[in-house]
Amino acid sequence: MKSISVQTRIQLRNVLYCTDLSPSASSALPQAVALARHFGSTLHALHVRLALEMENLLIQRANDVFEQREKKEQRQWLTSG
Repeated sequence: MKSISVQTRIQLRNVLYCTDLSPSASSALPQAVALARHFGSTLHALHVRLALEMENLLIQRANDVFEQREKKEQRQWLTSG
């Protein structure tokens, strides 16, 4: 029985390095650079913000609105009596 040897060659034209500028994300940069150099790829960098940060911001704003309405209702109740 004959065996056939197959080699698969991959080609990466672009490497995307995403970062939130944290130390752990920064530690991935050397690997992204090495990968791009190895394949002769173009290295692209993208700064991203974590969704959690946005969620926390929206929650804080909602809490602020709720507190303002509550204070307004308390003032109206105190002045109506």
